[in-house]
Amino acid sequence: MQTIDAIYENGVLRPIQHFKMEEGRRVKLTVEEYDGNENDSAASFLDIAQDTGLPRDYAANIDHYLYGLPKQTETYLKKLSKRVFKIGREKRCEF
Repeated sequence: MQTIDAIYENGVLRPIQHFKMEEGRRVKLTVEEYDGNENDSAASFLDIAQDTGLPRDYAANIDHYLYGLPKQTETYLKKLSKRVFKIGREKRCEF
């Protein structure tokens, strides 16, 4: 599945950017009006992320959900988060 920005002109949707698809391929479109607001991409990401149906702690406890290992404790996750951000600041990484 691809998300493609397009402009509607003279009864035709014209893609703004190039995308790969075989010629003559039939597609199903869902049209969402877009006003060009930069914050829309972040909002749509959050909508998608919330609609996955995955548990809220899925990323933090992926080993539990994939392999059945015990879940990480909140204390461990907070310590890990602090270490990751400390390393990021030391190496001048931007998050």
